[in-house]
Amino acid sequence: MALQVTGLPVGAEVLRIGIPVGMAVMVTVLLYFLRPPVTKNVMLSFTPWIVTGAAVHALFTIDAYPDWADPLFEPIAVYFTVFTAAGMVWAYMTTASDIGGEGFHDAQYVAAAGMGATLVAGGFVLSKGHGADLSRVLPAFGGLLLAFLVAGVAYVGANYVYSKMVIHTGVLGWLVVFGHSLDAVMTAIAADLFDLPPLYDAGAQLYDYAGTLPTAAYLPDGWLIVVVKVLLALVVVALLAGVSTLDVMDDRDAPVNVALTLLAAYGLGPGIHILLTLVVF
Repeated sequence: MALQVTGLPVGAEVLRIGIPVGMAVMVTVLLYFLRPPVTKNVMLSFTPWIVTGAAVHALFTIDAYPDWADPLFEPIAVYFTVFTAAGMVWAYMTTASDIGGEGFHDAQYVAAAGMGATLVAGGFVLSKGHGADLSRVLPAFGGLLLAFLVAGVAYVGANYVYSKMVIHTGVLGWLVVFGHSLDAVMTAIAADLFDLPPLYDAGAQLYDYAGTLPTAAYLPDGWLIVVVKVLLALVVVALLAGVSTLDVMDDRDAPVNVALTLLAAYGLGPGIHILLTLVVF
């Protein structure tokens, strides 16, 4: 009997994830040869693409795609699919900038394309949703504001403890902290107010453990998820700042820029996904 993973033979499962991974690898190879500038601005321009990824994955969770397209938008696979699209835009803009000269800015066009993709994906999400319910909309957007506040306070506070972190990581460092703050706050709201389980086992374990603490009588159980995720985000950003080879954050510090962007996607994507789930679905 063939081994089964999520209902499919292992070979079929590998093939499913292999399609988006293969596309992403090909785009990565193309970018390697093109050598585009990996600047802070270019990395920040991928933020709309992260939001797009959350939206297209939300559509997957409600079976909005034909069966043949599902492997592109499943958990994990969606990161590779969206990177493929964003990377192709980045590659094209890199080539165009070589032709157009200094007036042709990669970051602006990558961000603009990402915003366009976000609008299209967001439109499909709204068309497939069940309509806004104030009992869900208000907590969701309240959580969004709270995430901004938590990330701002945490990042500014960290500056007093380890000023090198802010100097070396800049806005990208804050985006990592905000992304994971949003994910944590939305997870807590979904669990505490709407009985929606956390997306990850670690979050579920933290949530259950918080319920056994003395604070359970005074605080919602989701508070521990927020504290742990924000602290972990700060620690990782601080570590990346520590391995940076520059005295100040510089556009040439490509490895740090890439790592920060990937970390931001890992937090911001799930956070936006939960937000859309609460507001639209």
